Amino acid sequence: MTIRVSSSITNISFLALGLSFAFLAQIGFYGYGKDFFYSYSYSNINYANPNFYSFIDILGWYFATFTIFNVHIGIFITSAVLALGVGKLLLSKFNSITLNQVLFLLIIYIFLLHTWPVIMATSNAMRQGLSMGVFYLFIAKMDSNGSSKVFLFLLFFLMALFHKSGIIFIYLFFLIYLNKRYLPFSSKITTMAFYLIFCIAIGVVLKQKWPDPAGHAVGLDLTIPFLIIGTGYLYAYLFHRKNPDYSSDFLVALIFFNFTLTFLGFNWQVERLWMMSIILIMIELSILLKGNQKVITLFWLSALLFVFTFASGMYSNLSHFGQLYENSKAVVY
Repeated sequence: MTIRVSSSITNISFLALGLSFAFLAQIGFYGYGKDFFYSYSYSNINYANPNFYSFIDILGWYFATFTIFNVHIGIFITSAVLALGVGKLLLSKFNSITLNQVLFLLIIYIFLLHTWPVIMATSNAMRQGLSMGVFYLFIAKMDSNGSSKVFLFLLFFLMALFHKSGIIFIYLFFLIYLNKRYLPFSSKITTMAFYLIFCIAIGVVLKQKWPDPAGHAVGLDLTIPFLIIGTGYLYAYLFHRKNPDYSSDFLVALIFFNFTLTFLGFNWQVERLWMMSIILIMIELSILLKGNQKVITLFWLSALLFVFTFASGMYSNLSHFGQLYENSKAVVY
């Protein structure tokens, strides 16, 4: 007998699981990243260096270091925004009306919350984590009907106010909007060429401004695997994606932009962009399949990324209060 589950119960289940994850991150169940000890353990910071940071990520600093009644809850806020964004993205891409479908999606949700892109943003790349959570929510809302334009614009600009990577996303979304607004009947080849030309152009501008970018990745260098994954998605989009939506087009533009940054030597910066997009790539590749194959494929991809996260030692890089705190007296960068 098939047991149907209402959408409200599904939403409440994802909400409860996401908030539970945020609470565990807040109390140090997973440990804390070095960035937390060196930067985000301070209270209610608006910006770290007024000569470098502007209004771009001022809210990111404030929310990541938010303290009330001497209780630092920045990790909870960051983790909750991330978890809710991932959950909303999942529910927007997969129809889950039976109990088995909901349970399977919840298992995938748990896997994704404990993978590298999420767990490293809960207390390490916290401003980026806030922007990433809003980005997932924005993607989910853009592809659904009936979303308030005011709410969409609010999410749109929150991405930039949380982290400077949001500026890149805003540029790419405007690019996609222009394509869909003025070239609605263009072929996929034309669309991809349009995105590629503009991504190369902005990459050249960035190279002129920063001629000597960081030339190496932070930690494990995943440049080659990311190039392979990106190329695989472009192939799938070109030959298998029917009726591309905003999220699929956004990934095409972002992958071209990532390729451009990689070839121009922005390896450290592009690593962060791959981190923010890998979950969306997994979801977009999964929904190209039919029937139950969609969820099953995403399950194995999520499990694989979960195993990789552990095997690569990412959890071992997280520490608890006391282990790094005495060394966290450096000036906030």
